[in-house]
Amino acid sequence: CGDGIISQNQEVCDDGNLDDDDGCSSTCLVEEGAVCAGEPSVCCYPCPAGEQRIGCEPPGSITPCQPCPADTFRPEGGNYDDTCQDCPTKTTALPGSAECTPVTEACGDSEIDPWEGCDDSNTVEGDGCTAECQVEEGSTCDGSPSICCFPCSDGFELVGCTAGVQAGSCVACAAGKYKSSSAPEWDDVCRDCPGTSWSSAGSRACTAQPTCEVGQ
Repeated sequence: CGDGIISQNQEVCDDGNLDDDDGCSSTCLVEEGAVCAGEPSVCCYPCPAGEQRIGCEPPGSITPCQPCPADTFRPEGGNYDDTCQDCPTKTTALPGSAECTPVTEACGDSEIDPWEGCDDSNTVEGDGCTAECQVEEGSTCDGSPSICCFPCSDGFELVGCTAGVQAGSCVACAAGKYKSSSAPEWDDVCRDCPGTSWSSAGSRACTAQPTCEVGQ
């Protein structure tokens, strides 16, 4: 063992040395997670924690270990071709990390973190972005900090809103119009009362318009 020739006396690899942790052990056996080929053996073996090896195919292509990118990790051990994995939600990692660490939630800081759907610089409900920094039902948000367009209450419609650009305002429906919805959306508009029905300003429904007899 160690002469670079794979003999038949229980050698599986022989990389020309008696070192451990290089893919072929000091007893000429392929180490856990490694793969070896050729004679003398050329091996791809697991990288240190926090690093990955991509495209290693012995005996031809032997690529070096590279640090994991930010917000990814790779623990100790594993196989030679194990790649760095994305950190779970609400965790982070510096480049070359073996594990991810929890991050402090900061909803309302105007920065959209990976687990946030929006962040409008506050933790107020009913403005399109919830107190947990998720887009509210029927709303749309864009930008950082987020500018949201959200559903107005019955009898009102949102005017002048462009998500990520300009916040709008809720304006009462004009007389003769109405707005009501069981599942409101931010772009719902006031509609004309049907037929001869009528409504006052800011109405959620129309009512039959009273008729007058001749002379009344």
